[in-house]
Amino acid sequence: MDDVEKVIHSLLPDAKVRRVCLEAFDETVRYANSLGTEKWGAYYERGKVRLLVGSLIVFTIEPGCVWLALDQELLEKSQELSNFLENTEDWQWDNHDYPRYKKVPSRNGFYTPSEKHKDIWMVIKQLHFEFISKAAAKYEKLREGTQHSESLIDYIRSAIDDFLQSSADEQPEISEAVEALRVIAGKPRKPSGQGFQSSSEARRAIELRAMQLAINHFQQQGWIVEDVSKYESYDLLCTRQEEKLYVEVKGTTSEGSKILMTYQEVIHTQQNYPHTALFVVSQIKLINSEADLDATGGEIKLYQPWLLSDGSLKAIAYEYQVPDNNAV
Repeated sequence: MDDVEKVIHSLLPDAKVRRVCLEAFDETVRYANSLGTEKWGAYYERGKVRLLVGSLIVFTIEPGCVWLALDQELLEKSQELSNFLENTEDWQWDNHDYPRYKKVPSRNGFYTPSEKHKDIWMVIKQLHFEFISKAAAKYEKLREGTQHSESLIDYIRSAIDDFLQSSADEQPEISEAVEALRVIAGKPRKPSGQGFQSSSEARRAIELRAMQLAINHFQQQGWIVEDVSKYESYDLLCTRQEEKLYVEVKGTTSEGSKILMTYQEVIHTQQNYPHTALFVVSQIKLINSEADLDATGGEIKLYQPWLLSDGSLKAIAYEYQVPDNNAV
């Protein structure tokens, strides 16, 4: 277990609470990044994991909960939102170290996720993201001296991936659906017994191989290439003088005739045509050595500009929230 994992597991020993808190942290990081890549940073040390925007701490993972800064102005304007927080046991106002900020007016508190998370987080997120928007507008860059940790972001993303896989393992019906989706996407089947160390390692090796080939290709074409896959709904931002190109990269061990796309990927691609490209690397080979799992080879297919029409999309899964009551 590495340092990041040790810190997070010591703060959030309960797996269900850990999953919710990490997903909320990841969602907040993505929102902060959309407001300016130089304005935010995340770091960890013993006893805390924090996200800053400008000079202000906006999100902290605490033992068993998270600390959040909420927008004071929106709270004062909306009696409904204020009353909601006052009447839920999952939220407690901070009355000690940092109850408020003055430079960007806030009220701060602690959120302990429960079974009601989806409903409560939607309310808290409105107030939290409004505060982040105002903090990003006030500060041009992250507080000087803050040590941003890419390893923290990498761990959280990989942990969320593992949560999704373990959730499928708990319910055979869901596991079968996930496996079907993986096959269509050209992902390797989940190993059993001998074989690759884990499906998440295999996915990562395939992604790295596809990204490497894509970056090399566009650099050879004279583009300045930036990997933005951690924070954006596309993978590569390519610039060449006044031109911009948004590239979606897909890697697969299959022939690559079909790919899976998220809702955000579809919307972004449709909104930014014709400044879009799809870079597919098919027939990637996985190599399982004693030291590590690696990927090699691959056949490249480039679609540029990439026109993604509704007619080429097919819904193959839905998420449904089962009602708490009315069961027979």
